[in-house]
Amino acid sequence: NNRIDSLNYTGVLDHSLWDYQLLNDDLENISINTKFPIKKGVFPVPSYESNGVATELFEVMIAGHRFVAVKFGLGRGDYNKHLFPNETNVRIVAVFTLLVKSDEELLNPFLGFSRNHPDYLAEGSFKTASQNIDWLVIQPQNNQGAAIVNMKYFDLSNGRFVMIIPQKDNSFRFMQVPTRFMEFEQIGAFIEKEKKSEEWMKFIQMYAGN
Repeated sequence: NNRIDSLNYTGVLDHSLWDYQLLNDDLENISINTKFPIKKGVFPVPSYESNGVATELFEVMIAGHRFVAVKFGLGRGDYNKHLFPNETNVRIVAVFTLLVKSDEELLNPFLGFSRNHPDYLAEGSFKTASQNIDWLVIQPQNNQGAAIVNMKYFDLSNGRFVMIIPQKDNSFRFMQVPTRFMEFEQIGAFIEKEKKSEEWMKFIQMYAGN
């Protein structure tokens, strides 16, 4: 028997459970999702209840260099409460944060996506002076997760925070910080603290000028 038995996929396999109102809504909005690394397709899915996704783009100065960060988070629900810190007042958990050195103020589109509920995805692009950086994050319902940045694979069990510094020769230097799930609103404070650390300062001084 090669068939998979899984409650999570019952609605996906059973066509009678597909929500055609959701499908029609997605069809009406398909034209606005054209600037991302992977084009957002329209697939029928069963009806679901989600506590939402959170995405935010912000800038930070570190050692005189401009960095742009994007963070992707999930709202707390019964389907994902095991991902959250023990504090019961945490409403949104940060799944992944990407911090990129970018000296120019350019458009950096990003998108959080819930249609694979209870698994979630996000994607986006950074435009830097030397090259583009495309990224994709996959957070399944379990604790595992992965990010892909310009075809570099990051196992998020090794850390949910990645810093990337593009080089003039079109290569990259990266640091994966060994962080767990954190409260979404605490990411900024985490960066402000860590950017003064010896490890971060050494990494940035070594590669930010190249």
